[in-house]
Amino acid sequence: MSKQTKNLKIMGINDDSDTCECCGKTNLKKVVWIAETDLDGNVFTDPTAYGTTCAGKIMGVRKRSQKAVESELRVKAMDTINKYIDNLRANWKIVHTEYGSMFCPIEFIELTTIDPQAARVAIRSQYPILDFLDGNLTIEAALEIIKNKK
Repeated sequence: MSKQTKNLKIMGINDDSDTCECCGKTNLKKVVWIAETDLDGNVFTDPTAYGTTCAGKIMGVRKRSQKAVESELRVKAMDTINKYIDNLRANWKIVHTEYGSMFCPIEFIELTTIDPQAARVAIRSQYPILDFLDGNLTIEAALEIIKNKK
């Protein structure tokens, strides 16, 4: 496949496999896990391992240095994470407390008005992906959280 013809999503970049399922190359240091999605971005196939060169090709990344391809793939992975977080927070509300305002899920509104700090801890334990926003979670770890939620 030389250019993207399907809706695809990067699900992870790691060393869980050393073989590209596209070209068959082995002994790879890392692979990019890519899955097909529907028009709404919902994954409907198991992720497939691609070497970074093949992943770059099917994700529409121009041929450049390996480092540039990996950089662009990381940007696409971050887009996946940010879209996931945006969808997660779509129905959240802003709650104003005496300590300031807080963006929270509907099920935590009451706790937020009573004890905002306890609400923050509870929200972070229920939604660990939010640690990515604070820089406390790697791209790979965030993608793993998303993959396990599917």
